[in-house]
Amino acid sequence: MDPQVVRERMNFLEERYLELISLAETRRLRLENNKRLCQFWWDLADIENHLRDQEQVLALGDTGRDIISVNWHLAKHRNAENNLADLGRGLDALDVQGQQLILENIPGAEHIPDR
Repeated sequence: MDPQVVRERMNFLEERYLELISLAETRRLRLENNKRLCQFWWDLADIENHLRDQEQVLALGDTGRDIISVNWHLAKHRNAENNLADLGRGLDALDVQGQQLILENIPGAEHIPDR
């Protein structure tokens, strides 16, 4: 085989290899960005579920009939208040994540402000 033909083929293969490496990197970045977006939506749904749970606890009309049940309701109420504070901090963190996803123009992030 002619050495020039071998060099041309090697150059061609090296160019194709570099193109594939670039394509793989682009795909990996798209997948990681999509994973971040999916995790954002998952975390948001999780917070929404926890908020609904806390709403049910706080919407109870029962105030107790004796000191034991009143103390139990007070403890449950304090626990719900603490949970709400934690959920608020989680929601703030999700807001920052959502804004970051929007700023990075992650495909699908344009729907974040709707929610």
